[in-house]
Amino acid sequence: MDLPALWKEQQLATFPAACLGRSAGGVGLLKLDAGVGALLTACLRQDGLPRVLSGLQRSELERQRPLLEAALADAGLTGEGRRYFERLHLLADHVLRA
Repeated sequence: MDLPALWKEQQLATFPAACLGRSAGGVGLLKLDAGVGALLTACLRQDGLPRVLSGLQRSELERQRPLLEAALADAGLTGEGRRYFERLHLLADHVLRA
């Protein structure tokens, strides 16, 4: 997988309008995206090459990962919304393995 290309694609993507007002595990998808996105930005920066997260950042990303899984388990999440959160989940997995 080309992590820098996937990161660039995610950075260029607009938050899907169909995801507004939706939540996973009691957390709004917009808030989840903002939180995970900030952690990914701290690690991947502009070039998409992983850097080590601090212990606190890593713990926070690990805490948010099940929320990404809950969002993807929602049968109502379709189309671009599903692709958006699939990318976010895949990026989070790669960062946690780095």
